[in-house]
Amino acid sequence: MYGKFIKDTAGYVINTFDLPTAWEYIYENKDILLKVDQFGPVYAQANPPGDIMLFKREQHQKFSPWFINVITEENERFTNFLKPYNNKIVPEDVKIEYLPECAKYSFTYKGLLISTEIQEQYENEGNETK
Repeated sequence: MYGKFIKDTAGYVINTFDLPTAWEYIYENKDILLKVDQFGPVYAQANPPGDIMLFKREQHQKFSPWFINVITEENERFTNFLKPYNNKIVPEDVKIEYLPECAKYSFTYKGLLISTEIQEQYENEGNETK
């Protein structure tokens, strides 16, 4: 089993990066349209449906270009969305959650917890989106 729906939410959780295809989730409000998958942000558009495309993963790109590089003491290299620079990286405790309020990505490798969260943030005054 690759994942499951989260009870009493409109979200689901994935327990592996190794899926047969992209598992996508879409966030939208009046200011932005954002699509994510198990490898991070796919695209974002301002003022949907007709305004400027802020960024878009190209067709040949499997992984998000928006990532943080991690380099271990043994010179092993990977990213926060587990784009390995070799095939020897085997993450533990993979958990990718798509919830209405945010997308959360986490895994452990050799005791190091890598955690990334993508969310909307609202200002209290005027309900402005950041």
